[in-house]
Amino acid sequence: MSLSGYITLDEAKGQVSIEVDNTVHDERLTRLLDAAEKAAINFLNIDSLADLEESPVSSPATIPEDVKSGILLFVEMEFDRDEKNFELLQKRAEQLLWPYRQGLEV
Repeated sequence: MSLSGYITLDEAKGQVSIEVDNTVHDERLTRLLDAAEKAAINFLNIDSLADLEESPVSSPATIPEDVKSGILLFVEMEFDRDEKNFELLQKRAEQLLWPYRQGLEV
């Protein structure tokens, strides 16, 4: 599970096509997931992913699925390090996060 708890290690494994039972990359994926969440927080100009929580108080905390998908794309981008796809994945991740970006008043 990531530092924030919004995205699980199993979800990150699914994003990079690793079987859940395969633990070889767990430490690296956990590190990349934490870094991806921090990158999203910085891009969104927010203090915490908790600022985006959309779940009722009595249920487990959730964030919007498109934010979650954007973070997982950051994980995939860093995990694969494929030069051909790096910019494409980054651009798509930022497109998913853009509607939640704070402080864009003109």
